[in-house]
Amino acid sequence: HVGTELERLVGARIQKVYVPRRRTVLLELRVPGQSALLLVEADPGVGRLGIVSDRPASPERPLAFQGLLRHPLDRQPR
Repeated sequence: HVGTELERLVGARIQKVYVPRRRTVLLELRVPGQSALLLVEADPGVGRLGIVSDRPASPERPLAFQGLLRHPLDRQPR
């Protein structure tokens, strides 16, 4: 169940954002004592959300959407 899987991430802080391909976002999340990778895919018919163990390969040139998502994170105090 996705809700149970994600429950441990309540209060997590987003450390990094990756956009390996169109309609796919990977959030590197941090909660005290652990990190997790949350995969969000919005492909029609095969959308999914869940924790993954490995980060998909990034494109040679980052997609513009990645920069848009990262911009607010780069401005946050660490």
